[in-house]
Amino acid sequence: MRSFDVNRLKETPLVAGSKERFNLWWTLLETALQTPSPHNVQPWRIRLVSEREAELYIDGHRTLPKEDVTGSFILSAMGMFIEAIALLAAPRGFSLEYELSHPPQWYTDTILHDNRSDLLPFARLQLSSGSPQESPYPESLFLKRRTSRINLWPTLHEHVKDGFLAGS
Repeated sequence: MRSFDVNRLKETPLVAGSKERFNLWWTLLETALQTPSPHNVQPWRIRLVSEREAELYIDGHRTLPKEDVTGSFILSAMGMFIEAIALLAAPRGFSLEYELSHPPQWYTDTILHDNRSDLLPFARLQLSSGSPQESPYPESLFLKRRTSRINLWPTLHEHVKDGFLAGS
């Protein structure tokens, strides 16, 4: 099994295996990384269980309990990420099924009131084979996002090191 830190495109081996075993997940997740989220928090973390199964978590360190007092931002972010994976899987002949780990209110109570900052189980994901379907949201649109993702990459870009960002 492997843990996949989606936000840093980093693989952490948990047991012996190869990247080829999880090639479909890697392909989907590398693009799904571009999914927008409220306040650009991107709280998702994934543990790859098998070639077709994964566990989705909320990274409690990437929540905004003072700003997101209802939990709606975090739940929206997680839903958008699941939908992104589904949209990316369809043209490849896969459908995505998911089962939430807890009712939605549990996350609000846990993040806001318990002030949890660890990984919180969110959903179990399952890819099922089928016929390729045309996606209403082409993959290329994920890559055209204009939000700065600089803090998510392992090294700083040169224009950041020089202390400025060009406006777009």
